[in-house]
Amino acid sequence: MNDTTTAPDEPRRRRRPRHVIESEYVGRDELLQMVPLARTTIDSLERRGLFPKRFVLRPTHRVAWKRSEVMKFLDDNAKRRGAERPRNPKLAR
Repeated sequence: MNDTTTAPDEPRRRRRPRHVIESEYVGRDELLQMVPLARTTIDSLERRGLFPKRFVLRPTHRVAWKRSEVMKFLDDNAKRRGAERPRNPKLAR
């Protein structure tokens, strides 16, 4: 039986609308959906200063990034993609 049909003796259940509230901050799970890089690659880029810095959400140990900084990182990488030269000279043909 699916969500929209009910037995005669059951009350009809309504689906709850999924309201998406876009926050100014991004948690790790959402970050990994936004950025097409592995978690370890993001951590490495962050340590080298090439990715936005995270901050700790006190009093917990959870971390977050500013959405605007992550979007800027993605935009900057998209702009650079045409300017980079291939490393292998055979690929330049």
